[in-house]
Amino acid sequence: MLSADVNCNCFKLVNILDASGVSSILPLAAETSGAASVTVDYLTPINVTGAVSTVTPPAGAVNARFALVDSRANSATNNITVNFSGAGDKLYGSLQNYVMDQDGAYATFRYLNSTIGWVVEK
Repeated sequence: MLSADVNCNCFKLVNILDASGVSSILPLAAETSGAASVTVDYLTPINVTGAVSTVTPPAGAVNARFALVDSRANSATNNITVNFSGAGDKLYGSLQNYVMDQDGAYATFRYLNSTIGWVVEK
């Protein structure tokens, strides 16, 4: 959540904790494009203005999470594919990939365990 402070003309990040006391705000990673590996506990902007992007998720560890955003709102034309099956990780209990195919798409993923693997939180 963002809040404006009219006196300083700036924005502040408000830290929100989930039920387990974990911060819901992820730090921003550098924007990337093409074939990309992402880091756990970061929001990674993906630029697909010129071509599709295939993202390799971080290694799964219980409660690990990462987030992706279509930074240029172009994933309806050039999809972002999260390659869980190629990384040997499960998504919802099976080897499958996740495709972001709507402009401005955003998704947060959390790793539950080796049986279920990753799930989409958003």
